Amino acid sequence: MPIGRLPIENGGLRIVDGRIVEIGEWNSLTADFGDVVVDLGEVVLLPGLINSHCHLEYSGWSGNKFPRKSFPEWAKAVIAFKKTRNDDQYTDSVSIGIQMLLKTGVTSVADTVSCGQLISDYYSQCPLNVFGFLEMTHVLDRKSPELVIDEALCLGQSGDHWLEDFGLSPHALYSTSSELIRLSAKTSIESALRLSVHISESPEEYSMFRHSRGEMFDWLASIGRDMSDCGFETPVGLLDKSGALTDQTMVVHANYLEDTDIQRISDAKAHVVHCPQSWHFFGYQNFSHEKLTAKEINVCLGTDSTASMDLSDGEPSGLNMFAEMNCFCRHHPEVSPEEILRMTTMNGAKALGREGQIGELSTGAHADLIVIPYQGRSDSVGEFLIHHSGRVGASMIRGEWVIPPDNQTAISNK
Repeated sequence: MPIGRLPIENGGLRIVDGRIVEIGEWNSLTADFGDVVVDLGEVVLLPGLINSHCHLEYSGWSGNKFPRKSFPEWAKAVIAFKKTRNDDQYTDSVSIGIQMLLKTGVTSVADTVSCGQLISDYYSQCPLNVFGFLEMTHVLDRKSPELVIDEALCLGQSGDHWLEDFGLSPHALYSTSSELIRLSAKTSIESALRLSVHISESPEEYSMFRHSRGEMFDWLASIGRDMSDCGFETPVGLLDKSGALTDQTMVVHANYLEDTDIQRISDAKAHVVHCPQSWHFFGYQNFSHEKLTAKEINVCLGTDSTASMDLSDGEPSGLNMFAEMNCFCRHHPEVSPEEILRMTTMNGAKALGREGQIGELSTGAHADLIVIPYQGRSDSVGEFLIHHSGRVGASMIRGEWVIPPDNQTAISNK
């Protein structure tokens, strides 16, 4: 299942130095003497999934522990819980999240991280392709916005990841100053960095900025936030006016949009990341997928964190892109399985600026792939995949098995 083209019956790949150098029907592939040939049996082979928005450091924090009466009440509870955690506990959470993703077929993740040391201390040891977005807040902070940006860049440049992928994440308009948003946008453009921002996630956020009222407005005003940016524009409108809405911007959530917001996102060629399970957890209004795609906006999927989803004991889902696809499908039955699969592969690669490298099986792409047992017809494989549950049969990242296949036949040469 290459994603970028129709399924290939009895297909195969040739991999050299961690990249795909040939793809097609098995009998059409070439091989050099001594090449190791692996027959995976009756399976579907597809690109590793891309999680376009995640908070690994919150992994294992079941949403059942936090109130969902409103987004501000949930946020207050999460902030209070974060204050009780130490560095070791955050590292343990990241480890839990990585295992959740690996077992369920993710090979690339856009991780928003508030614990900066994790970028250099943990990512370099992680088998996943990690795109690290350093989260920045600036509400009552005494640091200058310039210093916040400088510290973020120093942390990002200290890592040694295989793709050297690092981005900025001014958390949200309500949790940062307008100057930090502006400087983040300027730095993103000058340094060719991806920008990831939580925008229009909740009705309380929308009401705060659009109408200068509501629970979030009252809460943030009470703790001393400058509210002079409220009452004039939608969150997307403010982001656009700050210069932070560009083709390098990943607009995360975007649950509450006006038609003018959608046009602005389209004009900027920005990308939207939808998190279906988190959206469902809060019971938000219908996600505007049809309107977004009608404007040719690139929409991809992410998990957000386990702090905004229901987890049952022993359930292997958690951070699980198959569960996100299934949730999206239930609420958008008009969208084809093939399009939903693109939202977790090729669309995510486009949002991260890695088209042709990840999210597809094609010549020149990294050999990031997953294996799922399957004995059905090729014209039914899309429907099968978006309803898959549980673990994958095998996973390969950059040409190396991170989850070896259970059943394979290796032959010395073709």
